[in-house]
Amino acid sequence: MTAPVPAANTTNQYSKSQSNKHTDTDTTTKERSPSTPGIYLVNSGIRPSAKSILSVDLFDKWYNEVHIPDIFVTSPRIINTAYRFSSISAPSSSTEGELPYLAIYPLESTSLLTHEKSPLWKVPLTSEVLPNESKHIFDLVDFQMGIWETVVQLRFEGRDFSAKLEPPPSNDGPAGKYIALVGISQDEVSEAQARSGSDLENLLQESVLFEVEGENEKRERKRPEKKPKRSTLVGWVDYSPPGAPAAERQGVKLSGYRRFLGIHEYDELPTGNLFGSNGAEVYLFSALTSFGDVRKAW
Repeated sequence: MTAPVPAANTTNQYSKSQSNKHTDTDTTTKERSPSTPGIYLVNSGIRPSAKSILSVDLFDKWYNEVHIPDIFVTSPRIINTAYRFSSISAPSSSTEGELPYLAIYPLESTSLLTHEKSPLWKVPLTSEVLPNESKHIFDLVDFQMGIWETVVQLRFEGRDFSAKLEPPPSNDGPAGKYIALVGISQDEVSEAQARSGSDLENLLQESVLFEVEGENEKRERKRPEKKPKRSTLVGWVDYSPPGAPAAERQGVKLSGYRRFLGIHEYDELPTGNLFGSNGAEVYLFSALTSFGDVRKAW
């Protein structure tokens, strides 16, 4: 299993200098609002070289009791809610790009993060809790980080999806105990936008997981009977945090999104072999814990 954010080319094995290179070219455009809601999504995994000194319990202690409280204190007007998840299938340590932990931070406006003076970039990354000599988390754990903006959101009501084009209400909260992430290609989004804006809703609905039955020629895909309670399409904001070399730190690409991700929330996961509608791998996570204003959704 690879890093569980298939749609993003964000920083893997994030360095102390917060260096982040982007070499893609924009192919999908969308007018961005200065107050677009979204999420800050962070994958992480203990490095294989560090697992002898950093246990899962100690990593959780640092994340839950040190790091997230530091975020809330440093950036109270930007992030005051956090949800942590663990991969259902990946090991607890990072191996060949596997990052089995997921944190989602809802954002009322992604613009609060995408500037060099954002207080989030001042969150401490060293702690006496950590067992290594440097006390720096980047020496022990691999991270992959990305800022994602909400494009469209669907809620499953009865037997049909209903579109929610406005930001979710502040008292909505998470819609399920499990989430599934699936990458959605730029071509699919471009084609949907070319047809009409409302086709983005159909695109998101069609990205909901498929079960593959049979073998070889008999293999076929069908919609799972279990439907997500809520599905959200988010677009990745190409942003290099402060600390990256000047030539790489170009800020937000205002012309549009380069990657897309479908987030599907379930009370009970579908069973069987699961794939995205475009054949993309699906990454499944179960809820670990939540922090702050847990009424807030993404």
